[in-house]
Amino acid sequence: MDRRIQLQDVIRQAYADNLPYRQAQAIAESLVLFLILLSLFIAIPWLGRLLDIRQQQDNASRYAAFQWTRQLNGIDEPAIKDKFFFDKAHRWQDRQGQKILQKENVLLQINREQQLSNLAQAAQQASHAQTLREQWNLQDKGIVSAVVKVLPMYSAKGKAMTELNAEMGFLERLVIPMQRQTAILSDAGHSESDLATHQRTGQSALAWRDSAEDAYALGRHIQRYAAPVEGFHRAEPVFDWLMPWTGRLPKHHLSGGQ
Repeated sequence: MDRRIQLQDVIRQAYADNLPYRQAQAIAESLVLFLILLSLFIAIPWLGRLLDIRQQQDNASRYAAFQWTRQLNGIDEPAIKDKFFFDKAHRWQDRQGQKILQKENVLLQINREQQLSNLAQAAQQASHAQTLREQWNLQDKGIVSAVVKVLPMYSAKGKAMTELNAEMGFLERLVIPMQRQTAILSDAGHSESDLATHQRTGQSALAWRDSAEDAYALGRHIQRYAAPVEGFHRAEPVFDWLMPWTGRLPKHHLSGGQ
């Protein structure tokens, strides 16, 4: 029993002697945890802003690519920038309340350097296929690639120091270039109206124009000799077999799929 009491006294004494050290260790661990939490407090909004900008890059590149396929002659770059990066819903700011994105740091490019091979296009390498694609404007002129480059810039240039002399502003001094890209095929032969369809059909010398002009010439030749002896006062023939039929379809094509 005496030995047990003595052992307990030794343990209590050792615990009392080590108490200051344990308290100091607890304080140190608390400070480390505080620094980690403070870093997360700064890093989470910083990362959230970058992810939001990246999402808008995706949206802007897709919008620009599809806009090109509709207009075929360019995009409205200022309007796209305002819509996805500088409207009221997208005003990213740093901890100093300054905008981290300026218009000169947003670059929108369209390039068509990569082209499809003949094997990836309509009719592939069949006889006269390339000629018809070129005359009907179906030959691929290059895959439309819309590239959006963004460079967020923070206004905090100096070091943000805490009372613990720990640097907490390093994230806001990082320069992270961001780039997103959308690629899409354009002008696959779709026409926006019946008139455009007829015009596209008639511009091919191989598929239409040469044969039609030969037939027109023969018809005019016959008309020149037949008109003086024609006694029924019928209307003169029209030597245009496309445009007068714009928007018209035979009835059997309009009978509900019968």
